[in-house]
Amino acid sequence: MAEKNVEFKELIYDLMNGMMELNEAPSELRCYRK
Repeated sequence: MAEKNVEFKELIYDLMNGMMELNEAPSELRCYRK
């Protein structure tokens, strides 16, 4: 169970990092459009 828990945490961290990158991308695109 402990190993699975660690893998799950890593998955969530990867997901959160991906979400942050997605949130940053639109603002960067807006800057390029101006």
